[in-house]
Amino acid sequence: VRGLSAVPYNEKQPYWAARRRRPRPANQVGLTTSAITHSQADSMLSRGTEPRLRNACHAPRLFSFVRGVWRVGIVLALVSLGGATSCTSNEALDESSPLASIALANLDGTKARAFPKSKARFVAFIFTRTDCPISNRYAPEVQRLCQRFRPMGVEFVLVYPDASQSPAEIREHLDDYGYPCRVLRDPGHELVQVTGASITPEVALYDRRGSLLYRGRIDDRYADFGKARRAASTRDFENALVAVTSGQPVAVAQTEAVGCFISDLPVDQELTAVR
Repeated sequence: VRGLSAVPYNEKQPYWAARRRRPRPANQVGLTTSAITHSQADSMLSRGTEPRLRNACHAPRLFSFVRGVWRVGIVLALVSLGGATSCTSNEALDESSPLASIALANLDGTKARAFPKSKARFVAFIFTRTDCPISNRYAPEVQRLCQRFRPMGVEFVLVYPDASQSPAEIREHLDDYGYPCRVLRDPGHELVQVTGASITPEVALYDRRGSLLYRGRIDDRYADFGKARRAASTRDFENALVAVTSGQPVAVAQTEAVGCFISDLPVDQELTAVR
């Protein structure tokens, strides 16, 4: 058999399988390139030359496969790096924003930035109080929204703006209603004034740059104080969360909240709340 360059003959193997191989050079298997006989082929098989040739034939394919996987990995790493860089640069809080300088009280009396330094893409401040019946009736809805949108990068912060409510009262309130959110006290109404909130419950939704995306009611269940629907027909806050987490603009960026007035507001803000 001439011209096969050290490819051993195997009667049990179809001719096309032998032709597809890429054998090692003849000098690596101790043969010349002139010809091999059947006895030489049988001798090669008995010495295990065929497996060595088979492994040698598969090595280039393995190398190609590894090289392809390596290239795909490099591309994915570059894409991920680019995405992380763009998110960090676009979602950093603007230090000129009024939110950047606000530090509120935790329940243990220490101070903390109102706008959290976290990896959250959005921050939702929910103004509430322990003795507002409308706020308390929204506790299950707030829990549901926290569970749904927290994995999407939304951080929920409960804000208690009433100076008369002590940390002990707030802790009891949290236990009674099962709020899973971060908690801050705003007795000096610093955050209230920046967000423009005047009612509990009322929501102020921001992006990481400190831009206000939505402010107002949670939904339209309450048409007025003491006038409630059986079920909400428009879930304004949830619609805003769906929009921002999907990269879409908020269709209705401001609504009128219904609930308990935040006491001790500036006169102009009280008039706005009444209107």
